[in-house]
Amino acid sequence: MSWSSNTGMGTTTILKQIHCTGVYQRASLRLTAFLTDGTSVVVTNSATFSSSNTAAMEIQSNTLMSKAPGQSTITATFGGQTATLTMTVTSTSALITSTQVTTVLPSNTLTGAVGRTQQMDLSFVLDDGTQFSNVASLTYLALNAIYTFSTNSTAISTSSTGLLTLNSNSNRMIRFTAATRTCGTSTSQSASYDMWANLALGYDGDVNLGNTTGVKFQNVQPGQALSVNVFIRSSANILLAFQIQINFDPSFLLAAAGSCSMQSGWSGSFTCT
Repeated sequence: MSWSSNTGMGTTTILKQIHCTGVYQRASLRLTAFLTDGTSVVVTNSATFSSSNTAAMEIQSNTLMSKAPGQSTITATFGGQTATLTMTVTSTSALITSTQVTTVLPSNTLTGAVGRTQQMDLSFVLDDGTQFSNVASLTYLALNAIYTFSTNSTAISTSSTGLLTLNSNSNRMIRFTAATRTCGTSTSQSASYDMWANLALGYDGDVNLGNTTGVKFQNVQPGQALSVNVFIRSSANILLAFQIQINFDPSFLLAAAGSCSMQSGWSGSFTCT
C-alpha cells in the first residue's frame, strides 16, 4: 500500500500555519492499495487511520486536522495491511501571495430593502501553492483573522467579517476592498469588487423610483429627457388609487406635462395629473 496527504498543492508531509492566524493547514488523506495482478485501487474510504500524536494532529473523516506544532506518525490499515506516513506541523507561516473576491452580484448590484445583507466570499493562494476557495464558509478559519474589509461609501457598509449592509442608494459604484493583514515580512495583498447600491421595494405600499439594477437614474445631457420608472408594492392589498409627489430642484429639472405612461405590471389604468 502507499498513500499521501494532499493540501490542494499536491503531496506533502509538512503542514504550516496559515498566514499568522494560529490556524494550521489541513490535509486530505488518500490511500492506494496495489493488488497482486499489478493493478491499483484507491481504498481511502474503506481504510482506518490513526495518529500517534493527537496533540499535534488528529483525523476526522479522512482529513488530517492540525492542532499544534509537532510530529506524528499516521497509520493506515486496510485488508490486514498497514502503511505509515510521518507528518509534521510547523509554526512557520505559509503566506498569502494572491487573493480574489469571488462573490459576483446579479448586474453588480446590491439591491433590496434597507438593511439587506450580503456575505462576501474570497479565495487565496499561499506561497507553498496551497489554494483556498469559498473562504467565508470555512468554519475553522475566521475571515477577520486574515483580512480587513472596507467600502468607500456609507450607502453600503461592511462588518469586520465582510458582511455587507445596504443602507441607501448611490449614484456612483461602490468599491468593496479586502486587504490581507500583515504577517512577518509579507506584503499586504488586496482585492476589490465594484457594485451599485440600489434600494428596492420593501414593505407593502412602498414606492421606488428609478432603475431596479445598476445606477438609479441615468446620466443625461442638458436638454435631454430623463425617464424615471415608478414602482409601487401592493402585494397584500388591491391598489385602487395613489398619488406620488416628487420634489426636485427646478433649476436642474423641468417636469413635462402629460409625459407619464403606463408600463407592464399594471392591471388597470391611471391618469397623470
